[in-house]
Amino acid sequence: MRECIRTHNYRMTEHAQDEAWKDDIAAEDIENTINYGYIIEKQKDRETGEAKFVIRNILKYQQGVEVVAKIGFTGRLYILTVYLI
Repeated sequence: MRECIRTHNYRMTEHAQDEAWKDDIAAEDIENTINYGYIIEKQKDRETGEAKFVIRNILKYQQGVEVVAKIGFTGRLYILTVYLI
């Protein structure tokens, strides 16, 4: 996942973009969560059966954030949703 962020091989879903906008979460915060956060849960995508991961991080202003992401069949990282905790 970190390699996908480093090489910009990722895509945010429209839902993730909407949620990031609502919670005022910057793209940099999402990238930092994937790069420096930790996986707290592994789930199975109901539609595709692919593994998806919940990643948690504490932002510089002491706010927690979680990102739900999966790696697609092509190797691209998909950010499914993001929210403050």
